[in-house]
Amino acid sequence: MLVSGKAKRDEQIMRNRLNRNKSLWVRLNQNVPAWLIFNCRNRYGILFAAATVLLGYIYYIRASENRFSFMRQ
Repeated sequence: MLVSGKAKRDEQIMRNRLNRNKSLWVRLNQNVPAWLIFNCRNRYGILFAAATVLLGYIYYIRASENRFSFMRQ
């Protein structure tokens, strides 16, 4: 596969930027629990954490709505 010089340079710049952001993220979160840092270190960790929080919030709302549904039956 033949890659042009501009694409290779852009890829290198993006990789350097990603590594710089990752190191900054790890520096900012040294006092956060280790599983959170591990979650947000990969690409989909933040998405996974946000989806988990959202699903838990929706489930909590539905559970609080249906808490006394057994008395209405």
